[in-house]
Amino acid sequence: MKIEDVMDVRGRGIVLAPGLEAEQYNFSGEYEAILETPTGEQKNCKVVFTIPFQSPPPKIRKYWCHLSGLAKLEIPIGSNLWLTNFKG
Repeated sequence: MKIEDVMDVRGRGIVLAPGLEAEQYNFSGEYEAILETPTGEQKNCKVVFTIPFQSPPPKIRKYWCHLSGLAKLEIPIGSNLWLTNFKG
């Protein structure tokens, strides 16, 4: 996933954008990941994917990517996120 935006949402923590279309993926639980910055630096982190409740519902449901183990300032736009234990 190429990161286009990073938000620090109160009560949710770090949320990465864009979201991932729910029709294409099936996430469950926490995943280990590697964040690779545009300069090639790699950082380990953990991610959880959730589908937020929205009213009215969006035309395309998307997973939100919640990241832990890094601060917002450590995640430059243009970084890539790679899941290391995704089996889905």
